[in-house]
Amino acid sequence: MKKQNNKYAVASLLAAFVLTFSNPVFAKSELHKGSINFGSSQFDGDERVSGNTHGFENSSSAVGAEFFLTEQVSFNISKDTAKQDYSTSRLNNLTCDIDTTALGLRLHSSRVNYRDGTGTGLSIGILSVDGKADCEDDYFIYPTIDSDSESIVFTWEKGVGNGEIVSLSLVSDTDDFLDDRRFSFGLSKILNNDIFVGIGVYIAETAEDTNGNNTEVTGITFSVSYLF
Repeated sequence: MKKQNNKYAVASLLAAFVLTFSNPVFAKSELHKGSINFGSSQFDGDERVSGNTHGFENSSSAVGAEFFLTEQVSFNISKDTAKQDYSTSRLNNLTCDIDTTALGLRLHSSRVNYRDGTGTGLSIGILSVDGKADCEDDYFIYPTIDSDSESIVFTWEKGVGNGEIVSLSLVSDTDDFLDDRRFSFGLSKILNNDIFVGIGVYIAETAEDTNGNNTEVTGITFSVSYLF
């Protein structure tokens, strides 16, 4: 009887070994070292200036990359090109071409395994953005507008299995913390071991200036990333 129990124990251990290391549901992939990212966004907004509200539409495309300097620290860079159209408002078909460059550094207290869609990720980072806008309407070409800003970025990610991840993020300007803000919700999925796709929605609002002027927007984003 004791000999049969020993055989049963060995068989159980062997079965557990096979299930753990052969079944892809249980197999764990290595955390990615970085990514190359492509994205686009569409959003509608209302801009309040001197008591008047002007509606606009914005479409943009972006390319960027993120590199993990250590397991917990990552550096990212991106370039965004956008067109902002006020033709539906009373601004003589005003349009603006906007180019921005962003640099960021993030500290990750925990990370999601993107390839498996498992784990929980928490990070905080700093984002520096330099922008340039060239605008014109039916009657006038405006001088180039240069701008720069620094923001704090908080991100929470949760792997829900099967290569799928949900995320929440808050981006807020350091000069008007929480008054100038952007909230985002996203859903992403791995298509194979290296290609990662995502869709997201967001709402944003700029802080009011001394004259009560501000901007509110709602939008949707699409992204494709290559993990390495």
